[in-house]
Amino acid sequence: MDEFARGGSMEAIEVDILVLNYNGRALLAECLPSIVAAAANSRHRCRLVVVDNDSTDDSRDLLRSEFPTAEIVAMPNLGLVSFNEAVARCSGRVVLLLNNDIRLDGSAVDRLVEPFLESRTLNSKAAEEPVFLTTPRCFLFDGVTHEGFKTAVCWRRGLVKATSHFAGAEDVAAVAGETASAGAAIAVDREAFLKLGGFDPLYLPGRIEDLDFCFRGFMAGYRAVYVPESVAWHRGAASFGAKYGEQGNLELAWRNTLLFQWKNLRLRRHRLRAALGVTARLAYDMLRIPALPRERRLAFIRAWREAKRVRRSEVNHLGRSVNVTSDDAVREAEYFSRFSPRRLAGAPQRVAEPNRAAWLVGERGRDANYPLASRYLRPVAERLAFQLYATPVKPWHLTIVGLSLAVLAAIVLVRSGSPSLPAAGLILAAYLCDRIDGPLARLRKTATQWGAWLDANVDEAVDLGLHVCTAAVAARQVGDVWPWWLLAAFLMGKYLLMHGLHGEQSISHCMPSAASGGSSASSAWRSLYHWPANADVRMHLLIAAVASGLLVAELALVAVYYNLRWPVRYFLVARRLRRAAGLRGAA
Repeated sequence: MDEFARGGSMEAIEVDILVLNYNGRALLAECLPSIVAAAANSRHRCRLVVVDNDSTDDSRDLLRSEFPTAEIVAMPNLGLVSFNEAVARCSGRVVLLLNNDIRLDGSAVDRLVEPFLESRTLNSKAAEEPVFLTTPRCFLFDGVTHEGFKTAVCWRRGLVKATSHFAGAEDVAAVAGETASAGAAIAVDREAFLKLGGFDPLYLPGRIEDLDFCFRGFMAGYRAVYVPESVAWHRGAASFGAKYGEQGNLELAWRNTLLFQWKNLRLRRHRLRAALGVTARLAYDMLRIPALPRERRLAFIRAWREAKRVRRSEVNHLGRSVNVTSDDAVREAEYFSRFSPRRLAGAPQRVAEPNRAAWLVGERGRDANYPLASRYLRPVAERLAFQLYATPVKPWHLTIVGLSLAVLAAIVLVRSGSPSLPAAGLILAAYLCDRIDGPLARLRKTATQWGAWLDANVDEAVDLGLHVCTAAVAARQVGDVWPWWLLAAFLMGKYLLMHGLHGEQSISHCMPSAASGGSSASSAWRSLYHWPANADVRMHLLIAAVASGLLVAELALVAVYYNLRWPVRYFLVARRLRRAAGLRGAA
């Protein structure tokens, strides 16, 4: 039974959703519809409020015309600190605090609320350490890049660092558990938020105040929960990136991290570690002066001096712990231990159940790319990918295993020097690994551009290496070198075709689009024409050739095909270019 489905899950409560906005008309137009939909989809009584920080654009006009159900509360531009007064005005038991560059999944609200209901009904650790904050699994707007918010804390050269990109983070991205910090999209217990004093204005204009808030909550005996079943999408740095730039943001983060440490750290070893690390950073900043451009020189020293200035002006504020337990030193040590990257990456925790139906729909949509494998390998690959979902196995592990099997197949083929069923079986096993790694990454929602690049390049390396071995064995079979010439012709034709396709893409903006439609007969001929170039078809041809010994026939087929196809492609591109030029001349 789903852990978040227990403990008062049928209870409906009042929930306030606060969206922080400053001159974000375009972001509101893009993101607010998903928040409105998530609120409408919730079983709780949701109230949507936009906290507008003295916007000078037409954000409020947009809200009145396009989102009349959203209340508008005007606040001074104090960043996250603006939430403090807004939350005090709320009446809901749970309050969602969202940046204006956040989109929500339809079930995000209810998933974020459930842990609060559970913590008040279970006689366990949930009751001993009540939940005061929850945060969703978050992706960037591309829908692929994983941002967080399962956050660890660590030390980096004398500074405390909160990060969602620690070693092993991808493996536990779908695992529910606790988190050290979260900021852009959180739900809070209103009473606990007000008791803790909300976000500290010490960190204005912003950065690190979310870490400070979560740390104070942990020190007060609460816990923050990461809920991967709740999904959000975040643009990131929508306000700070444009206003301060990369270097300004870095210096602001350094300044506020120093303030966080001076304010909160009590353990002697933590203070000593911070002092030694900061001293080393200051010295290193001086040594790097000749090697850096003027605008980047003494950047950390500037941040440190600004932090010292704020510290002097806030002497009565810094150094005072707010709402902490009497054994704060023990609790502080537990914070750094519990949320260390190694512990978060390896802790045995519950794995969130993926949306298998939606995943299968997406995978079946890719069947056209695998006309043969989709008929028999797809069910096996889907079943294995789903079984591997909750294991430590990463998609790139499968990519490397597939590459290793292909290398082993090449060795077996070359050593046998004849038709080899074991080599064909190894190639098929390698291809099965290639059919699992992508679906597994998409199932976990951890697919990245790096992973796609690795997979594509490994596939090309395997194709090239196996054909080299095929040519070597074929040359030995016929006692001549001309299979090597077939290999050279195949590689040349493939390169010229790929180059032609790349060139066509780069100039496609000046070409008229091809007419759609056509007879079923012409579509069938077109499919047959493209078939031999399909990687799935070519892999099966290679497996059949290795198993049967028809290596020369396979090399001849691909060599002839590619050297017929690339001139046709070049001719078609040239004709389209002439037609485009004629249309421009007539205009």
